[in-house]
Amino acid sequence: MSNVLLWFPRVALDDCNIEGFEIKKGWHANIDSTCIHYDPALYKDPMQFNPSRFDDMQKPYSYIPFGSGLRTCLGINMAKVTMLVFLHRLTSGYEWTVDDPDPSLEKKAHIPRLRSGCPITLTVLQDE
Repeated sequence: MSNVLLWFPRVALDDCNIEGFEIKKGWHANIDSTCIHYDPALYKDPMQFNPSRFDDMQKPYSYIPFGSGLRTCLGINMAKVTMLVFLHRLTSGYEWTVDDPDPSLEKKAHIPRLRSGCPITLTVLQDE
């Protein structure tokens, strides 16, 4: 899974200073969510596939696949429920065999993917 928007365009409402950079009112700025999601200051080993990194509470605005604030994607809750149903059906209806367990990600790309492609074999579980 990855963020739908790779960056979020915004307009500065007031003059401000962010980490030494002066931003003037009316300037256009793009928030690069991909760089945020790969930031080693926020995530240990960001290039490693590690879903458990999200088990603990995250720093605000450190994970923004659906945007943030007033402009958060309206479909966020529907997307979460859809993924929950999909994953439930996929994990409870099939036996999984991972054919290549290498967890390393490809060199930084906009859409993260495992180097191996994570080949798996699914076998339908039979009702008894």
